[in-house]
Amino acid sequence: MAKTEFLEKYLLYELEDIVGEENIVIDRAEMDAQSLDVWWVTRFLLSKETEIPKPLAIVFPRSTQEVVRLVKFADEHRWT
Repeated sequence: MAKTEFLEKYLLYELEDIVGEENIVIDRAEMDAQSLDVWWVTRFLLSKETEIPKPLAIVFPRSTQEVVRLVKFADEHRWT
């Protein structure tokens, strides 16, 4: 298992612990649909055929406590 793959699995495991597996989207087609918007920067990048960074996962927290835990998780991993 490559180092990057191991890290991704570890991060997903941690996210599942916070919000539950049922509240995480990792399906690439669904993430592509959720990741696009009509913000001018996104549209500009698409017009230049620039690849838009893809998320590892999309999470749907159900409570304020889960949001707090996600912010702490992001801070621990320097995603702020």
